[in-house]
Amino acid sequence: MKFRSSLTGLLALSLLAACSPAASTPTAGPEAQWLLLGIVSADGLATQAVVPVSCISAGEDCASETQFVYTKLAVATGDAGARDAASGDLLITAEKDPTHLFRVTLAGEATPLSTGPEAIGRIVPAPDGALVAYERSADGVDEVWLARSDGSEARAFTPGVAPAWAPDGKSLVVARATADGAGRDLWLVTVADGQARQLTDTPGIIEQDMTFSPDGATLAFGAADLAAHATHVNLLSLQAGAQPVDITRGAVYVSPIAFDPTGRTLLVGLKQDEVLALTLVDLDGNPLAGVPVDNRKSQGDGGANAAAWLSNSQIVFIRRISGLTHVYVYDFSAGKASRVLDASVVTPGSAITALRLAP
Repeated sequence: MKFRSSLTGLLALSLLAACSPAASTPTAGPEAQWLLLGIVSADGLATQAVVPVSCISAGEDCASETQFVYTKLAVATGDAGARDAASGDLLITAEKDPTHLFRVTLAGEATPLSTGPEAIGRIVPAPDGALVAYERSADGVDEVWLARSDGSEARAFTPGVAPAWAPDGKSLVVARATADGAGRDLWLVTVADGQARQLTDTPGIIEQDMTFSPDGATLAFGAADLAAHATHVNLLSLQAGAQPVDITRGAVYVSPIAFDPTGRTLLVGLKQDEVLALTLVDLDGNPLAGVPVDNRKSQGDGGANAAAWLSNSQIVFIRRISGLTHVYVYDFSAGKASRVLDASVVTPGSAITALRLAP
């Protein structure tokens, strides 16, 4: 896949429409006040950061406005976790063999919320922040659990992994292993009653990195074909009987990240020349624009945990350059990139590994 200069006008029109009064509400929305960062510190301990979205959006150096949360917990995956709006406490995963769930105050005091042999995976907050979904594995069984944003009232919800919330918060899509164990199919599950509907049936394909369009009518996901050593982006209408459509057949590896707030374009991580770069594509898979930040080769800047939309034309993302990690803001309409934070303000050798917007 190569960028097509003839699409410059289309991109400009798309961004112009996105900034019009009739456009959908930006992903950040009025509720998103904070950017949460997962950090792997140089000493191997779990560190989190809470940054005001107002500073991030302004493209300023946000080091002085960032609240760093230092724990004494061994780092697990470096996930950004979730935030309880009422208390300001964070929910994170930490420790290993197994990984546990913790509630952490901004002073770094940690309370364990999981015990025994259960292993906790990625935490995904609901759009309004009131609930979280998280992965739990015990006795060889993978499940998605739900809990309040403070970690209370945890309960088993549905079999599967990789939960992704619908924009209205009334349902989630999860990936479940196929009967032969050779792939993963997608299921849509309603929160109120746990009723599940199978969305895909694709033997030999592992489906992952799911993200909804702003209106909740379309799902984008990565389809990993292990035999072909390729991952493509598929779009799927959630109408009954719809089939997934591969929109990136010409690529070797593409990971969907998020629809723009209007639903007209999709931010993806596109592998080009052994570099995973952030790329804006239309819904036919045509590349519209890349994110030019540095001429040196970079990696680690594609993936649903590494970027988010701040507004109709502005994204925040993690960039790894020459072994160092930074948080950048990029404005597609202005073509301007601004570095707002880097991991060296924690301790030399630390790495920012995940980000998430939170109320």
